[in-house]
Amino acid sequence: MDKKGDMKLEDKLKAVGFNEVEAKVYLALLEKSGQNGTQLSKLLKLPRSSVYTALENLNERGIVYIIPTEKEYKNYNPIFPEDLVNMIKRKYIEILDTLAEDFDKIYDKKKYEMVYNIDGLTNIRYKLEEMIQDSKESILISGYIKNMPTVDKDIRYINENDVDQFVCLVDKKKILIAKLNALHEVAIYTNNSLIIEQFLKGIK
Repeated sequence: MDKKGDMKLEDKLKAVGFNEVEAKVYLALLEKSGQNGTQLSKLLKLPRSSVYTALENLNERGIVYIIPTEKEYKNYNPIFPEDLVNMIKRKYIEILDTLAEDFDKIYDKKKYEMVYNIDGLTNIRYKLEEMIQDSKESILISGYIKNMPTVDKDIRYINENDVDQFVCLVDKKKILIAKLNALHEVAIYTNNSLIIEQFLKGIK
């Protein structure tokens, strides 16, 4: 899969809710504004019905607007790209702001406590870095790991001389427990509350 920075502009629009025809129509109007459906259909080599449907949908969503004219056909202009970006940001921020609350209503956290196995030091470090970057409140690390990820966050360290077992607890909600020696480079990653409670009891 392509990295986000390598995605084509049309694919990025599709990723945020445009269908293929809508993306092509919006970009065509950016290239040359004031076109009507028939002109866009010829330019894009797409069926007129598909183009007109896309224009109606984009107009309803406030992404393109009709230019006032006395002629029978409708000409369209696109909104400015920066206005489109801000519109998309507002939409997704509103959704994300309520997403966690909606999830809490439909599932039991205890029921969905999982334990994942991770093999290899590279994969363990990758998960560790992800946990630290996603942390919101606290990070507690016990033990030592080679090439500890460099992050600009407050971390509480304990048992730094323990080279056999490495533990990272984030926000008291997710824990990584790794066995690191000449024979083993394995870990578990979990949100299991009992495992987290046992670890916290052991360091008090």
